[in-house]
Amino acid sequence: MKKLLSLGLILASFSAMAQEEIRVQQKEWALNNAMQPAFVVDVPQTTSKDAIALWEETLVPKNFFDTFKKLPKMEKEDKEKWVIRRVVVAEISPDTLDIYTRITSTKDRITFATLFDNNGSFIGAQSGSGTEKAQEYVHKYAAELYRQGVRNEVGELEKELRKMKSDYSGFDRDNKKMDRKSAGKQSDIDDLNHDLKGSKSILKSNMLSDGDNPSPLSGEANKTLNDDIKKTSNEIKKARKSVDKYDKKIDKNTSKQKLLLKDIENKEQEITKAQQKLENIK
Repeated sequence: MKKLLSLGLILASFSAMAQEEIRVQQKEWALNNAMQPAFVVDVPQTTSKDAIALWEETLVPKNFFDTFKKLPKMEKEDKEKWVIRRVVVAEISPDTLDIYTRITSTKDRITFATLFDNNGSFIGAQSGSGTEKAQEYVHKYAAELYRQGVRNEVGELEKELRKMKSDYSGFDRDNKKMDRKSAGKQSDIDDLNHDLKGSKSILKSNMLSDGDNPSPLSGEANKTLNDDIKKTSNEIKKARKSVDKYDKKIDKNTSKQKLLLKDIENKEQEITKAQQKLENIK
């Protein structure tokens, strides 16, 4: 029983570790010479640009009927700060809000902080449903922002995988092409060897076959035959060099394929890991 309990605790621990948890905290933020309650969250794998674009889209969702409406816009106050005014966020409050946002970037994540100003009264100054709703709203946004970053990662990895598989198939096509060329040259070598064997046989017998009446080779015929033998021998050497070249190219492609196959397996594992991360974002 103790062993089963210990195993259960270990599995629960691994499950918790596997989760990519987004945690929203309340921290003080100086605004207009006063400290106000901000909702702050760290989000990995994203940028300020993507974060502010999704934040505006979340705060002011657009539909077809809004095409000709003048909707609130995110205004940049300085390098890291934005504000959007007179926005109704039904999930938090029925009143219009001025929403201040600050995003600071580090190497692998951003820190997102936002204030909800309800006519000078900041949500979060006191505990209650408004604070809980705002915290839940920011959490939902931050989790989706993280998912967006991981989806982009998966997309890039899948793009790289498609390129690798295309390269692998390209080596296959190239090898088949080299095989055909090598086989063609080998067939030429067989034909040339047959011709060479015949020419050498005639030269050895010193007799030129002419129907049923073979005749001795003349000096001119002997010279021509020797020239043909030399030419044929050179053509055989040239064809063999081509065969060697094609075979070396096939070997080189095959070696590259072996390395590429390992890279493909690693990339597939990366994709699986990223997809699991996507599923575990909470």
